[in-house]
Amino acid sequence: MKKCFLWTVFLVFMAGTAFAEPLASVTGIAKIKDGDTLLIGPVEVRFSGVDAPEHDQFCTQKQQDGSTKRVAAGVLATEFLKQLAEAKPVRCDIHDNKTSYNRVIGECFVGDVNLSQQMVRGGWGLAYVRFSSAYLAEELAARQENLGIHRFKCLTPAYFRCRNYKNETASFCRKLTKDDYHRESRINQ
Repeated sequence: MKKCFLWTVFLVFMAGTAFAEPLASVTGIAKIKDGDTLLIGPVEVRFSGVDAPEHDQFCTQKQQDGSTKRVAAGVLATEFLKQLAEAKPVRCDIHDNKTSYNRVIGECFVGDVNLSQQMVRGGWGLAYVRFSSAYLAEELAARQENLGIHRFKCLTPAYFRCRNYKNETASFCRKLTKDDYHRESRINQ
């Protein structure tokens, strides 16, 4: 029992030191976690500048008969990213290796294709303006063309997390901008 405990402490220590040095890039075969996160080996990379619907996030879509249909937006966003990158060689340029969820923040590419940009341009992610304005033009184009989540009435992913996840910190939710709260009215209104 004591050996098991010591082994666990050692592994936790090694995992904590694995990201002590800043990473320049990570390359390998991607496994998709959700619409803005992938794994390359043991490294979990959260896309910079993008916020995609959470895996359990639903949106609504008005039907021709006036009824409303629930749409699994988070699942659809994940599937879109899988089409772009699952089981393909991906390079992620790491911008930040300090997150509260034990993941790094980076910009990922399949060849020359920027995955963050494609998620937003395809309408399955929003420009995460709280952290970056890099993909605002792509979001505007996707919204104008009614692509992805812009076909539905949705909460922003940040607002959805604050309303639905207890692990979101109160300070994070208090820091959401007016834009984060009111963007839902800009999605397919």
